[in-house]
Amino acid sequence: MIARLFGTIIFWEEDAIILRAGPVGYRVHLSPYSLGLLSGNHSESSEISLHTQFFWSEHQDAPTLIGFPTKEEQDLFLLLRKVQGLGPMTALRILSLPVEEMLAMISQGDVTRLKTLKGVGDKTAKKIISELKEEVLPLSTPSNSLETAGKNRISSTPDISSLVRDALIQQFGHTPLEASRLVAAALKKKPGIETIEELFSEVYHIGSD
Repeated sequence: MIARLFGTIIFWEEDAIILRAGPVGYRVHLSPYSLGLLSGNHSESSEISLHTQFFWSEHQDAPTLIGFPTKEEQDLFLLLRKVQGLGPMTALRILSLPVEEMLAMISQGDVTRLKTLKGVGDKTAKKIISELKEEVLPLSTPSNSLETAGKNRISSTPDISSLVRDALIQQFGHTPLEASRLVAAALKKKPGIETIEELFSEVYHIGSD
């Protein structure tokens, strides 16, 4: 319904901002990390842009609008929403660290650190790791040493994966999450790839399936 908002911050709340976009003021909920980041860099009347997710069900008194300063945070939020039992506000409150740190914690199976996040107990931490570890593994690995599920690497040209990933994002309009998934899937399916052309060809076939 509402995919993106561009506007001016006119008021700060505990877990949200009021964003004036044209003649309308929207209450937009933010993650603890993004709220802290924005409050440190923006004062009232600051202009920002946010990717947004809109939620409204029969169990809510009012609709909920959630905003993300970056597409990467939105993508991680949508991944967390796949975990059974995590509602939108619970998933949002979990995002209290930079995306890169969150991805590393999940991919490394760091239950102890996940449990320090608000709303995450032992059971929830283990569920997040078990359901998302495979999905975030390609995203948390440095692009110049991207590993496939079988631990196969492109040994002769270690920068191929990052070059193809960057091209998918910059030239073909894929999000960083989509690009990383496509490259990881291509390397898993055909670990012997040695050239950019071969990797692009395999990515194209996967994307066409």
